[in-house]
Amino acid sequence: MLRGKGKPRLFLSQYCNICEFCDKCHEEATETDSLSLLKGITEREVERQNNKGIFTVTQYSYTYRPRKRRAKHESPIRKHQWALNALAVRTDTVYVEKVPELPLANTNLYLDIEGIPDRDFYYLVGVIVTKRQEREEHVFWADDESSEGNLWRSFVTLIKRFDDFVIFHYGKYDAHALIQLCQRYGGSQSLQDLLTSTAYNVLSAIYGHIYFPCYGNDLKSVASCLGFRWRDPNSTGVKSIAQRLAWERSRCSEPRDWLVRYNKDDCRALHLVTNVIHGLCRNNQIRRGGMCKSVVHADTLKNSKEYELIKNRSFFPELEIINRCSYFDYQRDRVYVRTDTNLKKRMRRAVAKSHSSRPIDKTTTLEPPVRCAYCKATNLVHHARLETVVEDLKFSRKGVKRWNVKYRSYRYMCNT
Repeated sequence: MLRGKGKPRLFLSQYCNICEFCDKCHEEATETDSLSLLKGITEREVERQNNKGIFTVTQYSYTYRPRKRRAKHESPIRKHQWALNALAVRTDTVYVEKVPELPLANTNLYLDIEGIPDRDFYYLVGVIVTKRQEREEHVFWADDESSEGNLWRSFVTLIKRFDDFVIFHYGKYDAHALIQLCQRYGGSQSLQDLLTSTAYNVLSAIYGHIYFPCYGNDLKSVASCLGFRWRDPNSTGVKSIAQRLAWERSRCSEPRDWLVRYNKDDCRALHLVTNVIHGLCRNNQIRRGGMCKSVVHADTLKNSKEYELIKNRSFFPELEIINRCSYFDYQRDRVYVRTDTNLKKRMRRAVAKSHSSRPIDKTTTLEPPVRCAYCKATNLVHHARLETVVEDLKFSRKGVKRWNVKYRSYRYMCNT
């Protein structure tokens, strides 16, 4: 800005949610349809698209091209396709790249854990338990670090009631918290193995598999897209930490009630998202009215034929034979030669024969460099010879004839 180049380019990052100007920047990005609205996209990717002349999410959505996949070469690690994400936002459609496989059990537990990362302290565990048509909601609270063990033991007592269960969570934070609490408060190895085998990250079923019409894969974006609403629209993880610190200072019931309400909303949102993915796995349908237009498999999309090669119709009928011959030569020399091995060998022999049969009328040797272009040293050595033949026409008083000139040069190396 001091150099007079204007204000920096707007780019929304992962730290915007802790900035006091977040709403202002997000409003400006929405007005310009900035590519940084896609959560998780890097500045390098945005710059790469800008160099191509793509500056908005809408423009980016038109660049998606489905590709055919071979099952035997398919990588187990799937990447997030930003162009397909932008297409989902533009068309308000859910695109399924690959149908995920969710574990099935008699009892499902939807888990959300709140904590303070700086202190490595977990103070709130919320669980929704569903078994057939029954549903229970549980909340475990810890006043301080000394009561964190009681919170953990209460949670272990709950899960020991069930024989066959799956713990659904969103992101790696909750799974890491379970293992850390188990190791901290004397959990057996069998209990740790049970938690590891039964915990399932719902985000892994979405990332690279399902593209919802929203800008990010975080729980709030996906659940809001599916019609869920938090009781506090401005609730975030950063605000929950502030509410916890406010409760520790005042011990008032209002911050605690807010945290319990926020935790329950997260569990309910996780329950909704998991049920939606289960519906996609069963019958490729989402039973939520008015939240999106349809569900489309990405493999069914077809490439646009806007730039497809077509047969040119000549204005003069007499030139049709020339166009047909030139199109045949192009197909053989430029297209089929890439796939046909025998044709490729014949082309090489033809080129070698044509080069060997051409008479050389003149040979020109290019002058060597005097010094190195970088360090200006003069101790240069040549280590490879380069030759090329240029076909030209030579005009004289008696007529025109073909004139072949061979240019010869050497590749030089600086010893310095």
